[in-house]
Amino acid sequence: MPRLWRRARATNAALFTKLAWRAGLVAGVFLAFSRFAFGYALEGASWPPGTIPMVIEVGATNLVLPDGFLSWNTDAENALAQWNQQIHSAQFTWTEAAPGTAASSGDHINSVLFSNSVFGQSFGSGTLAITVLVSSGSRMIQADVLFNNHNLGGSGNFSSGQNVAAQRDFHRIALHEFGHVLGLNHPDQANPKQTVSAIMNSRVSSLNHLTADDISGAQFLYGAPSIPPVAPCLANISTRARTATGNDVLIGGFILHSQAKQVLIRGLGPSLASFGVSNFLADPTLNLYNANGSLIVSNNNWKDTQQTQIQQAGLAPSNDVESAILITLQPANYTAIVSGNGGGTGVALAEVYNLQTTIGRAYEISTRAQVSTGENVMIAGFIVQGPQLKSVVLRGIGPGLQGAVPNFLPNTTIELHNSLGQLVESNTGWKNGEMPTAKPNSSPVSPSYLAFYSLSPSNDNDSALYNQLAPGNYTVILKSPTGAKGIGLIEVYDVAP
Repeated sequence: MPRLWRRARATNAALFTKLAWRAGLVAGVFLAFSRFAFGYALEGASWPPGTIPMVIEVGATNLVLPDGFLSWNTDAENALAQWNQQIHSAQFTWTEAAPGTAASSGDHINSVLFSNSVFGQSFGSGTLAITVLVSSGSRMIQADVLFNNHNLGGSGNFSSGQNVAAQRDFHRIALHEFGHVLGLNHPDQANPKQTVSAIMNSRVSSLNHLTADDISGAQFLYGAPSIPPVAPCLANISTRARTATGNDVLIGGFILHSQAKQVLIRGLGPSLASFGVSNFLADPTLNLYNANGSLIVSNNNWKDTQQTQIQQAGLAPSNDVESAILITLQPANYTAIVSGNGGGTGVALAEVYNLQTTIGRAYEISTRAQVSTGENVMIAGFIVQGPQLKSVVLRGIGPGLQGAVPNFLPNTTIELHNSLGQLVESNTGWKNGEMPTAKPNSSPVSPSYLAFYSLSPSNDNDSALYNQLAPGNYTVILKSPTGAKGIGLIEVYDVAP
């Protein structure tokens, strides 16, 4: 006879309760093992080999999520993808349905939704989410994840990101609930109690990622993948700014760590016209230098050399006069300079593509250029490849360039935008803290993370942001809060291997 039980996440001590679903059915039991063997605990049932189809119906969000997710749906799907990275014999799959789609505990559909009740019964005081499990013997049959609409999406008090209160962070709660769907229980409520760091612990904490214990439990049930998961990375960084001559050329620096890796560097100008840029650099040239300032390679028109290789990489510039260099580089510091052929000036785009995201990493990428107003502010873009979230520090330097350049930007504002162009967060003067768009009336977020990473700017009028970002495309804008002009520096740091 099938049995059904549920797990609930709440906000206080003893956060989870195990309840019989209704009379006549036996409450679920979990298996607990000694922490000397492993710390995780199991529900007692798991899915057979194959797929675990989930129907995601949490929908869109009416606020900008601080970690870059564009909807509750994509947030939940990322949590499923993170579990998928770690297991072998079973994999989550998902489809999306409109919020409010009918769901019941016996429809054999694994639903993920916001709800005002648990299929007609109360969530209980302080409960954030409940996972309702149906099994037959040791075989899982159905799993529904219900997020409390009163506490979460419906009230407008729920968000997603590292600066969000733990009990309001949709992403970490989704990671926990999907662990229940796989068949994991609470190690800190096992008998004997396990003392481990785990997203599956019953208490909501600052932890917002899967730990070794969570992964061990999942792999005990479903095996380990044949290819180890790839760590998140910055796959591409680009900066758009006006380039002139002398100190005002567009200068991009980057650092490679750990291993040699292949990168593609591009200097674009004419193709910017398709994005509405009228004063583009008509004929860009690209030079690459090593840490000693020695020229490694240069390119004027990308078809002059490496045409076939660049086309095979799928990143050929759209205009023949634009520049590109495909090269394998050893771990070190490098500088790429985009300037105008024959001393030309205009808006240019410098790009560095990481073509081997599974090895090594680009620890830091920075670009220096003239910062003005309007379309001549400095604009950087970067891509996060996941599914795990990536920790980054973004800095906008102007006053800190004093002594290095003659006409530095006297004050700075740095903004982070998601792939829809929505402002995620901003900072003016790094000691003032950052302002997430989702909390416009709240106190600024403390910049203490900068000291932790030894990345505090040297001048109070420089700007900085920290975030753990979802996979996707991002834009960083550097400008002056007073409309001043001068040379500025945008820096993107990968602060977690």
